[in-house]
Amino acid sequence: MAVDPRIADIIRGKKLHYCLSVDANRWHLFENVALPDATFSIVDIDGSLLGQDGVDWNWSTRDEFASYYQKTFDQYRSIHSVGASTFEQVSPDEVKVTFSGMWHVGVGEKHGTGGGYYYETWVRKDDDWFMKSMKLERTYWHM
Repeated sequence: MAVDPRIADIIRGKKLHYCLSVDANRWHLFENVALPDATFSIVDIDGSLLGQDGVDWNWSTRDEFASYYQKTFDQYRSIHSVGASTFEQVSPDEVKVTFSGMWHVGVGEKHGTGGGYYYETWVRKDDDWFMKSMKLERTYWHM
């Protein structure tokens, strides 16, 4: 089912707030993006869960995800660029979205570039839309 362009615009705007949260450490914006019980995971192209320093990149709440990245990205500088997207209206209160994305991350002399696809579910709560789940499939990474 086609998605109302106004709904797509709301979701795209909130995806930008996700990028600002990560890149500019503006995590106060994230409360307006994702539900408290939203789930997050980051997987490789083969579907295997990624991680770093003994931490699996799989979180069962918005606050767990934000807390991890607040600490981790505090030392890094990054820029996320979200590109093309597809929207599927599952029900009047649920939309599935796929975004393409690229990111650049650096600390000191180290620099990495990555890309992949965000598979997300957004739900209506009152008169607004919020992320219910996000799975990032990393299809490219070079450091």
